[in-house]
Amino acid sequence: MEILKEILRIVTSKSDKAKVFPELIEDDIASTSLAGRFLNGMANDTYANDEDAAKDLYGTDAGDQRFRTLKSRTYERLMQSVLFLQVKQPEHSEYLSYYYKCMRNLIGAQTLIRFASRRAGYAIAHKTLTVAQKYEFTDICLSLAVLLRESAAVWNKRTTFLHHHRDVVKYQNALRCEYDADFMLHHIKMEMTVTSRKRSYLMDLHKDAMIKVESMCREHNTYLLRLNSIRAAVNYYDFIEDFVGVINECKRAIQYLNSQPHLLLRNRYGEFILQNMSAALYLRRYDEAFQLADSCIESFTEAGNNWYFASDLSFVAAINIQDYTKAEYYYSRATNHRKFTMLSESTRERWIIYGAYLLLAERLGLHAPSQSKTKTFRLTTYLTSLPEESKSKKVYNVLIIVSHVFYLMLNRDFDTAEKRIDDLHIYSSRYLKEKHFHRVRIFLRLIQSFPKHSFIPEQIQKNTKDIYSELVASSRNPMPSETNELIPFEVMFESLLTTMKSTD
Repeated sequence: MEILKEILRIVTSKSDKAKVFPELIEDDIASTSLAGRFLNGMANDTYANDEDAAKDLYGTDAGDQRFRTLKSRTYERLMQSVLFLQVKQPEHSEYLSYYYKCMRNLIGAQTLIRFASRRAGYAIAHKTLTVAQKYEFTDICLSLAVLLRESAAVWNKRTTFLHHHRDVVKYQNALRCEYDADFMLHHIKMEMTVTSRKRSYLMDLHKDAMIKVESMCREHNTYLLRLNSIRAAVNYYDFIEDFVGVINECKRAIQYLNSQPHLLLRNRYGEFILQNMSAALYLRRYDEAFQLADSCIESFTEAGNNWYFASDLSFVAAINIQDYTKAEYYYSRATNHRKFTMLSESTRERWIIYGAYLLLAERLGLHAPSQSKTKTFRLTTYLTSLPEESKSKKVYNVLIIVSHVFYLMLNRDFDTAEKRIDDLHIYSSRYLKEKHFHRVRIFLRLIQSFPKHSFIPEQIQKNTKDIYSELVASSRNPMPSETNELIPFEVMFESLLTTMKSTD
């Protein structure tokens, strides 16, 4: 049932529904037939499974032969309709549009030849090969070259046969390399999820893939090999935390894609912008990441996983450069989308943290939104939900506890704030020992000064000048950091003192 639903979703969104499935048109007499009821039930998610459909249509179970026949015929119609999709520009890229056309022509040529219409099949294959070569569809080029070689052999055209054979060998070798490159990249991705793998082993795996794919690219230089060569390099530099190297490789990919507009796919363009943004945020190059934000989001299908990830990075970049209006825009668009509730719990939790920091910016006098978040954000629930001390969530746990401390101090609940500060001290000593948490540790020393000086802002400011200067200096010579501060630490500290003074 789920497979049929997925195919139906694609063919009804990219074909002439009235011609392909008139049963789905409201008020059409066909919609009341059994086939129409079945199609509409799947399209509207009325049927959760085969049992639901069989019970509604025949009053029996999914084993009923009548239902099985209906389902089989529906499957055949769906598969036939795949050949009549409307894959056209500007909705689809030039590259995708021509890939679909070439693939459909390949099926047509193969079918004609198998049904003893070799001359027509050969003519279609020959014409299609020219297009496939332009767009570097190696897999299609190979299949077409094989058809042409076979026809030349049948007609005993030796010169033509050898010409097509050379194409077959060329595309065969190139395709094998493309498949090998895909395998290496996918294998690395899976190995990265195995917790028992040693870092040295994974580093060798990344480096070996980068060298081998680059070598294959020099030999064949196809579109997919060039992209995979850059992907392998990006993965390697990301693994060794050379984020400048990641950015340079992403820029190389974008430059290449821009130079080949007929090969450009939005999501491939977005793939490298996304990695560029992520690396820029690690290097605290927030302005650079912010400049890429909108083009990155627009590269992906709205409300898809990559769209939400791009929106996430865009929010982080915007709030770090203190463009709270744009941060509010990214936050509202992401959290108000109807598909937000379908996201994973961890993703939704992250956006709750972002909402908490937008409200904190408002409370600290940094942001004056057109609509205050005071009434819409569940602050009491947020303050009572202490994070689990999980090492895998240490970055966001720090942000949560820090925001708790600030809210409690703004609410003048100093006793509870002091307890949270103690929690931070314990958490820091346990989980934040790595060098990339240097700024976090400095900032936590500033926070720990609050109870030492009885939460009196003048005393805190007077006695923390050295620590504050150290924090400011760390921003001038930033090292890669896993912690996106959201509101910069210096800004949070100064704004809190100012707010506390004004409320004394």
